[in-house]
Amino acid sequence: MNFFDELNPRTKSAFQTQELNFDPYNANQIQEILRGRDDAFRDGVLTDEVIPLVAAFSAQEHGDARKAMRLFRTAGELADREGADMVEEDHVRRAQDALEKDRFRDFLQGTPTQMKAACLSIAAKSLYSRDDYIITGELYDAYQQITNAIDMDTIGIRRFRDILDEMQLSQVIETKEVNMGKGGGRHNSHRLLHNPEAILDIVMEDTRFGDISKSSLKRFA
Repeated sequence: MNFFDELNPRTKSAFQTQELNFDPYNANQIQEILRGRDDAFRDGVLTDEVIPLVAAFSAQEHGDARKAMRLFRTAGELADREGADMVEEDHVRRAQDALEKDRFRDFLQGTPTQMKAACLSIAAKSLYSRDDYIITGELYDAYQQITNAIDMDTIGIRRFRDILDEMQLSQVIETKEVNMGKGGGRHNSHRLLHNPEAILDIVMEDTRFGDISKSSLKRFA
């Protein structure tokens, strides 16, 4: 017999867990939080653009105050390592790029090579095509060219769609359904949520992709 089953409804209610959802912070709220923590820096070392830019990046990407503080701190550490007198906009932008690479590297760590090839296909298409959203068929064509170039097994379109679903769940891509017009049907279309240059750099750290250069990826797009 389950002990929990013996409890009366009021007691059960007291034991039940409840999920709390918090709305993400907007840019103005993040600015207020950061200004309350700018005493971590010496007076006068932050240029006027630093806090608004950190807040803008953070609000657009996640709305998480802790991650905003990490970006704020990383920009300061970068300026300190370089011996700069001021923390400037460029330090924030480079800190953002570095943190984005770290997050994506964590995502790819231990993932199958097929996932990396799929990431490479959407990064190449995002970098070299004019479309923000790319339909599944076009991504699969690019993926096939990449796997052929490195003599790697090519998975079928169904498994490729599964990988795209995994990428969406991990917030690597955003997916929406689009209507291609009369006779074209409806298709899933995908947009990369990360810097494609950063993704290319990280994926190509894998020696399996050593025979592919950034310039050669343009023909796959």
